[in-house]
Amino acid sequence: MIVIDEEQEHTYKSDTNPKYLAHDIARYRCRDEKALMLLASATPSLTSYYKAVSGIYTLVKMTKRYGNATLPEVIITDMHKEKGVGNTSVFSTRLASMLAKGKEEDKQAILFLNRRGYHSSISCTECGKVVECPNCSVAMTYHSYKRIEEDITADNAYEIMSGSGVLRCHYCGYQTRVPRLCNSCNNEHFEYVGFGTQKLERDIAELLPGVSTIRMDADTTTQKSSYERILGAFLNKEADVLIGTQMVTKGHNFPSVTLVGVMLADMMLYTGDYRASERTFSMLTQVIGRAGRARDKGIAVIQTNSPSDRTIQYASTQDYEEFYKNEIQIRKSYLFPPFCDIVLITVSSTDEREMNRVSDGILNTIRNKFTELNAPCMAYGPFEAPVYRYQGRYRKRIIVKCKLTSAVRTIFAEIYGDKSKYTQRTGISIDFNPNNL
Repeated sequence: MIVIDEEQEHTYKSDTNPKYLAHDIARYRCRDEKALMLLASATPSLTSYYKAVSGIYTLVKMTKRYGNATLPEVIITDMHKEKGVGNTSVFSTRLASMLAKGKEEDKQAILFLNRRGYHSSISCTECGKVVECPNCSVAMTYHSYKRIEEDITADNAYEIMSGSGVLRCHYCGYQTRVPRLCNSCNNEHFEYVGFGTQKLERDIAELLPGVSTIRMDADTTTQKSSYERILGAFLNKEADVLIGTQMVTKGHNFPSVTLVGVMLADMMLYTGDYRASERTFSMLTQVIGRAGRARDKGIAVIQTNSPSDRTIQYASTQDYEEFYKNEIQIRKSYLFPPFCDIVLITVSSTDEREMNRVSDGILNTIRNKFTELNAPCMAYGPFEAPVYRYQGRYRKRIIVKCKLTSAVRTIFAEIYGDKSKYTQRTGISIDFNPNNL
């Protein structure tokens, strides 16, 4: 038997060559060995659940929590209303009071924020230009390497921020100091926008000085044993609150955790990917399940600017089946997987003109080949990738909706293998049913 736990996780799909899905490898291996493949999840991917309800897979449901634990109470907090009554903190009044109460009762809490760093970007107060990475067309994130204790004003911002951290690109790893002046207009004042796990840690220290915290994200887990060390410390109650990214959302069992707080719950809903709702539902459901896993009743506070969103509502009631029924109809209406396959072709080059020529040629080839084959196909593009410039290379994409038969795969194999139409400066990648669009 091959067991794939948390089967909905995108990490089972390789984003580098060879771009395989672990499920496919397991399925072929089980077929050859006459073995059983078991996919396990509290929030299955829509594709897997569709196969289960269609009879392709066998569906086995578990309807009770281990140890007869009950589902936590879920409170959805509208952050627009919080601002309306003068609360400009990242914590709602309800969540702040519950964190303080948990400290008094010797209970623990988990705060989930799927954004690391201190500030998500900095922009000029005069011209509004965001400080971008020189290699990638993305805003750089401010990361602090020591705790910022002082109150930041327009006059002392540069001295404090430049002396406490750096700007870092989350795509290529490039980092630099905070600029003294804006490159566009020479203005010396910047606005620091958004917040990540580092700032959340500082805000708790200011709001609730007696509450101790520990943080788990990509910045604090760089060493080999740091993951186990952080979890062990929290399990031993060396901290009252665990702050983290998606690392803290699943698989953990902390008996003393009775409170879970979700910051910016709707942040993942507006990424532009057709699986945004599925991923948001899964993430929220998983992190809500971290509360009240022992005898004490758990409470989860979801802070959002979209309290009436159906995905958030379904996640708050842990109602996967209703979420599935709603989402699968949307997929069917707009023809997204599991009702088709998606092929993502990315053309990248240091020469922007050649990239445009090659990508236009590939699109024409796809349309001609599918017409000759008399196979249904919907091809879109070429259009700029969400991160247009990545590590100094320009990128354009072509998205194809089709059915991946052996004949169709041959078309893409020929396109990938025909490198006579472009120089070494330009490359292509082809990904079947990619993680992100």
